[in-house]
Amino acid sequence: MLQPWIRSGQPLEDVVDDYERIFDAWQAGGIAGLVFGRLLFADDNGGFTVPAYRSDPEIFRRRGIELAATDAPLNADKEKRLQQMLDDAKRRG
Repeated sequence: MLQPWIRSGQPLEDVVDDYERIFDAWQAGGIAGLVFGRLLFADDNGGFTVPAYRSDPEIFRRRGIELAATDAPLNADKEKRLQQMLDDAKRRG
């Protein structure tokens, strides 16, 4: 039996900033899982250039991929809210 999933991408802020209400609605509608696309937050100009978290290049190297260095700024507050949202999703099962 197929189970419905939701894919969420940009802008992440729309879901992160209202995840409890959104998750309640998705759950009530029978959504059984979440998939997140590119984990980038919006920058001050509206472009999606702010990584949701710092990548670990070693994970990529172990798979034969050399990750290009980036000096993209992070946003600790948004990263914290994203983690809270993911923790809530995990608690929901």
